[in-house]
Amino acid sequence: MDAKVVLITGCSSGIGLSLAVRLASDPQKAFKVYATMRNLSKKERLLESVKGLHKDTLDILQMDVTSQQSILEATARIVEKRIDILVCNAGVGLMGPLEVQSLESMRKILEVNLLGTIQTIQAFLPDMKARGKGHILVTGSTGGLHGLPFNEVYCASKFAVEGACESLAILLQHFNIHVSLIECGPVNTDFLANLQKAEVGDVCQNLDKQTLALYEKYLQHCDSVFQNSAQDTEDIVKVFQDAIQSPNPAFRYFTSDVVPPLTKLKVTEPDGSRMTKRTTPIFFRAMLEMSDTHSLKFLRGSTKRTSSNPRRNFINLVAPITTRKVEYTESRILGYTPQQLYGVVANVDQYQHFVPWCAKSRAFKGESGDFQAELEIGFPPVVERYTSEVTVIPNHKIRVSFEFKSLLHCHLTSLFFDEVVKQMIGAFDSRAAVLYGKQQGAVATR
Repeated sequence: MDAKVVLITGCSSGIGLSLAVRLASDPQKAFKVYATMRNLSKKERLLESVKGLHKDTLDILQMDVTSQQSILEATARIVEKRIDILVCNAGVGLMGPLEVQSLESMRKILEVNLLGTIQTIQAFLPDMKARGKGHILVTGSTGGLHGLPFNEVYCASKFAVEGACESLAILLQHFNIHVSLIECGPVNTDFLANLQKAEVGDVCQNLDKQTLALYEKYLQHCDSVFQNSAQDTEDIVKVFQDAIQSPNPAFRYFTSDVVPPLTKLKVTEPDGSRMTKRTTPIFFRAMLEMSDTHSLKFLRGSTKRTSSNPRRNFINLVAPITTRKVEYTESRILGYTPQQLYGVVANVDQYQHFVPWCAKSRAFKGESGDFQAELEIGFPPVVERYTSEVTVIPNHKIRVSFEFKSLLHCHLTSLFFDEVVKQMIGAFDSRAAVLYGKQQGAVATR
């Protein structure tokens, strides 16, 4: 079988570079990869990654997605005269108060992120239609699903990409061409370092004090999120691989296997008022103490929820840290033995298959019947890696404790507490039914 021909844009670093290397390194040589970049002087990083081992599976081409002529010239250099898989990955960011952004900088974002993506698809779509097959993958962003403060133009470009891809996906079903969006949150790449960012000193003289203070806090928040919660590039590449190898690719893939809660809120309450009101404290109140550690506990006990703060809409940021805990307990006759209940949570290595918002899990220590685990869990764009403890406590109760690193994540969990509890307990019951069969007559006591 002939190798599938793949063209990837934006391969000088980050996701594009890693994906190009991964596909070109396929042991079965299933892919011929054309890795493109605007500036070929940056190709050394890619060449160093492949170390000359993939001469027959990888070519590097110069291609500027904002130049139609450059795209046509790159197309002419494709030996196979076809592209089976097109990956539109090139993108740039723009951060800062809207009032200080120049027309030139805003135009560049739209030309790369939106028009560059569309021009690239335009170049290869006619041949895909003629052959009646193809797969177009586009690097999306949670910034294309809900707004981010001080990212108005970037989000506008990504929202537009979402609309273009949705429209194409509907049409291209008639041509057996799949369209897939890979929705990423923060990723450990050069994206944050390379984005156009308004520096506080540059905008100070032309900006009101309140906006400047909020922007300074937002920059601190971004640094914290990328330091504590950003996904590794290889995690993103794995999602791309899954989409590429699927015989029936989905339209949208989330890189952490979770739909962002703010996106859910937009769908369930489309007037948008609650979404915008809830977003404000998430991005700004949470920035005050980003380094604090907070905890959320789920117990099997008596039915009540306790919190030292009677109003749980937002965590009290000025209260002592010992009060910033939300606890849920429930007592329920499930019909399972204590050993079976323990068995539901004992295999931590399987958590990602049934625990909501858990992408990875691995048990690494066990003492006196208890154990610890390394988990990757959270709401995009915040995905945290931390240690969880699972303990059997008296009266056949089982306690699972999650320690949050970032206050932003704790805010998200608090805001959507009812949904978190509902899904966690539902997952517990469903997993028990899978392992031991559904029990009849389960009664909840309050």
